[in-house]
Amino acid sequence: MDVAPRTARGRWTKERHGQDRTQASGSQEEERQPRQAPERLTIETGRAAELGFTVAATDTAAAVGSGSLPVLATPRLLAWCEAATCAAIEPDLPPGQTSVGTRVSLEHRAASPVGGELTVRATVTHVDGRLVRFGVRATAPDGKAVATGEVTRVVVDAERFLERIG
Repeated sequence: MDVAPRTARGRWTKERHGQDRTQASGSQEEERQPRQAPERLTIETGRAAELGFTVAATDTAAAVGSGSLPVLATPRLLAWCEAATCAAIEPDLPPGQTSVGTRVSLEHRAASPVGGELTVRATVTHVDGRLVRFGVRATAPDGKAVATGEVTRVVVDAERFLERIG
């Protein structure tokens, strides 16, 4: 009786993989090589990135469908906050690693008109293994807080992540 071993992604089947196990390319040893443990993250609390943005007509609540007014849309502001978190973490990621957003808390405190400028800053506030938490803050040129919040990202192996959803 030839029973295929279970893997993290499920049972090996001809239907799933399009070939018999004995016909798979390479030897069984090659197929079953353990993945190397990911490099230890060197991200430290306090690491930060700052990005500047100008509100365009395409960034408004009316344009993105999150409201009817021609002011900065909260979904766009959130995307800018996430971009800042990516900019803060990217230089410290090992090759082949990326991060994915897993949790967001954002308070959009003030409206920004088309043409308004914002600075978005993301600062690492907590690191626990692969989990990285950021404090985010968007400010107008006069220093007024437009938004404050927290974004959590998890560091993943990009190839493995895509394999799992594919």
